[in-house]
Amino acid sequence: MNELIAASRQALEALEDLYAEQNAAPLWKRREHWENSMIKADAAMPALRTAIEAAEKQQALDKKAENARELGLSYDQNQE
Repeated sequence: MNELIAASRQALEALEDLYAEQNAAPLWKRREHWENSMIKADAAMPALRTAIEAAEKQQALDKKAENARELGLSYDQNQE
């Protein structure tokens, strides 16, 4: 799970860097190719953020369940 979160964060960071770099360039330097890339990056960043948040939430729930088991408690993740 940690690897998935790390990879997702790295992908999001790369997209954000690309976005910032292209937005900093003067309009006359932009090409249609890059503008299309920016549209795709705009669509991908929210999805990556959502995936990261979901993975982190699941990781926290898994850890909570593991801690409960170690204490001999019954923990149902569906209660959250």
